[in-house]
Amino acid sequence: MKGRILGFDASSGSGAIVSEGGERFTFVAAQWRGQQAIQGGLTVDFEPMSGVATEIYPVGAALGGSVDLSHLAASPAAQKLRTLATTTLAFPLAALLLLATLLPAISSPQQSVSIWSLGTLQKQVSANPLLANDDVSGAEEALKALDAREADLKAHMTGFGGMPLDNGPELKMIADERAQAEARLSSARTAKIVTALLAVRWLVPLLAGVLLWFCWAGKPAKAMTLATGGAAILTAIIVHAYRQSIVGLGGVDENSIGAMLSANLEAAISVGMGTWLIGLIGLGLLLAGLGIIRNPLGTRA
Repeated sequence: MKGRILGFDASSGSGAIVSEGGERFTFVAAQWRGQQAIQGGLTVDFEPMSGVATEIYPVGAALGGSVDLSHLAASPAAQKLRTLATTTLAFPLAALLLLATLLPAISSPQQSVSIWSLGTLQKQVSANPLLANDDVSGAEEALKALDAREADLKAHMTGFGGMPLDNGPELKMIADERAQAEARLSSARTAKIVTALLAVRWLVPLLAGVLLWFCWAGKPAKAMTLATGGAAILTAIIVHAYRQSIVGLGGVDENSIGAMLSANLEAAISVGMGTWLIGLIGLGLLLAGLGIIRNPLGTRA
């Protein structure tokens, strides 16, 4: 016969089972044939005998209801989780920070990437000649070429018979190109630095995990809370800067194809929810670490 355990009292070693037909049977622990602990709500197969269930075997989950998980809620681990979640801010904020790393850091209509997959976006940007504005060597070569052209013009200021040549317009053009090239070089250097700083993002999940462990182990977590908050805020700032390095015009000519593409990207690419949450949670961790804010659910920090 199939039934469901209504309840079991470990102190007396007895319990009750209700059959599929609604009939109740009592039982004792000595009739339990399962390897797992006796739990209320378990579906069982048993032999009825004068209102008593014998030869009881577990066969699955509860019939018409959920498994009684009260024993799990009362376990020391669950009690500790509840305490950490309600009496501290570092523990719940660190857990939320880990979740935020899975949310979009940079979003577009075609693609959204979290901080875990920003490397894929970096490769795509670097492979696109219209977007790869961190080409420092290319910008430096362009400046060298302009210097060579200018030196050549200045070395030939006279023509046939010693007549002076008017190289002024061409020199002015070179000066304008140099200004653009220098702006491009400055933009490329900034973009290269920002791209390199993206490695800081790995500190966010690393420090968040360590902070969770510190809280769980009962270790002093103030310094780790401040470090995690600082890393989160810094990461949010760097992601904002990286997005701007992709869509910004930098040193690109205003009438170039790259400039028009950048103008379109400005509207299409945005900083994702994950980045905003990482920054906000980082601020919360800093304030919690400094003792400025506390968990509203608890009575102590």
